[in-house]
Amino acid sequence: MPCFCIDLDGTLYKGSQPIKHATEFLDTLRTRNIKHIALTNCPERSAKGVSDRLKAMGITVAPENVLSAGMTAASMLKDKGINAVYVLGSDALKRECTSRGIEVRDHDVQAVLVGYYTDFCYDHLKTACMLALEGAELFCTNPDNTIPQGNTFIPHSGAIAAALECATGKRCVYIGKPGTHMLKDAIEIMSCNKEDIYMVGDRLDTDIMFGINCGVKTCLVLTGTTTRQMVDNSDIKPDYIFEDLAELSRTLL
Repeated sequence: MPCFCIDLDGTLYKGSQPIKHATEFLDTLRTRNIKHIALTNCPERSAKGVSDRLKAMGITVAPENVLSAGMTAASMLKDKGINAVYVLGSDALKRECTSRGIEVRDHDVQAVLVGYYTDFCYDHLKTACMLALEGAELFCTNPDNTIPQGNTFIPHSGAIAAALECATGKRCVYIGKPGTHMLKDAIEIMSCNKEDIYMVGDRLDTDIMFGINCGVKTCLVLTGTTTRQMVDNSDIKPDYIFEDLAELSRTLL
């Protein structure tokens, strides 16, 4: 039976509005007991926070079916034996670390973890730089420099990390899509085999490339930022291209 990793923005919603057929698609997955997770690069919110935001749009995804790059980042630091970190990120990202027994503080740390948040300021960057130059390793939840907002784009995690890299001359380890770090957690959450996973998303450079890098099947939906012409002009080729989630459901479910 297939299992689905489903991108959020451009796949389930756009802006603050659900994308047509998203709720029906998720209802079908639940009705047929098909394993699935909402997979997001954005570390700003907790799993419950993501679930609550989706619920406000009329989209139902349980917190236990949410996986963010922030969650994987915190788990990865724990696995590396890091017990103290400075978080250049949101309160939710800090809680992901503390919930795994990693102390969040601004001195004597083994790592600096960067993730998108809207309270970013010079003093935070200054502290991160000083800690990095004292020997702390640098990690970033995801490499996205920008994300769509309405008809424009806003800075994201990668832009904050770039400032830190520029100031220190050190490079971050990037954790989210299109890297493969989130696959392990996705398999654990869904209790599935890698061979059964379909990655569903609207972007070639993150969603589809993630699937390709992980060796899972890929489904591009044309409800977000990517057009068929963009696929034709790209070296990144998904296994399937669907106009929307309704067509995906008819084909794969």
